Amino acid sequence: MSIMLAFLAFEAIVVAAYGFTVQTVKIVLGPDIALILFITSLFFLRNVRLAIVNQKSMGKATMIFSVLLAYSIFSLVYVFYYLLKNKQYKEDAQQVYYIVILLSTILMSIGIVIESKRIKKLGELKNTRKELATLYGHPKAAALNKDGRFFNTEY
Repeated sequence: MSIMLAFLAFEAIVVAAYGFTVQTVKIVLGPDIALILFITSLFFLRNVRLAIVNQKSMGKATMIFSVLLAYSIFSLVYVFYYLLKNKQYKEDAQQVYYIVILLSTILMSIGIVIESKRIKKLGELKNTRKELATLYGHPKAAALNKDGRFFNTEY
């Protein structure tokens, strides 16, 4: 939270000094991309570790990989578009930018589909537990016994 507030103060100072110009974008966009890359890489590493242990984190890991890939290549686009003074680089950087957005969108969609299938299975499981509880007449029979422990054969 303090990083976000510090970055917000940095942006306010730059906008106050230069106004809303291309120079402001050049100054603010570089640290912005670096900050997003750092935070996204932390989330990605965490979710990849979880995805290796449990398959249920695969959708989230795919979505975060989409963002990480996009911003990694956006950093290169930033260098070629704003920092290098070649007209040809700018045109190529724009094309790469659009290709990366398309690729990132496809990866994000795959992650959303994986996650929605998992959520649908969880909903079906919850519904099955409710049906079992009504069938056997115990509100907690589907998962827990009278003592609050997992269900066993005492019913």
